[in-house]
Amino acid sequence: MYDKEFDSIDGKVPMNPISIIGLKTLGFSVLGMLGAFFIRTRKLFGSLMLLAAAIGGYMIISTLYIVPCIFFLLSCCRAIYQSRAETKESSGDTCQKTKDVV
Repeated sequence: MYDKEFDSIDGKVPMNPISIIGLKTLGFSVLGMLGAFFIRTRKLFGSLMLLAAAIGGYMIISTLYIVPCIFFLLSCCRAIYQSRAETKESSGDTCQKTKDVV
């Protein structure tokens, strides 16, 4: 009934490396989800969060984080490409309007 694994002299709960790695991976996954939510309002900030989640998660557990890493990187690249295309279109529209007026 009494488990000596959680017995500690100074009152701290001992953590094994597996649970620490799991918590870090969970943190990077939450960071990626928050980045996906920020894509609509702030494209660059959200894409940087997705990129950080992809790289950080892959650095912690490389073989198990391959699929989320690929999805985070694809959505990051898509958001960056889409934001650049929108800025080119908006700058091109203003030039066309000024040429038509003159």
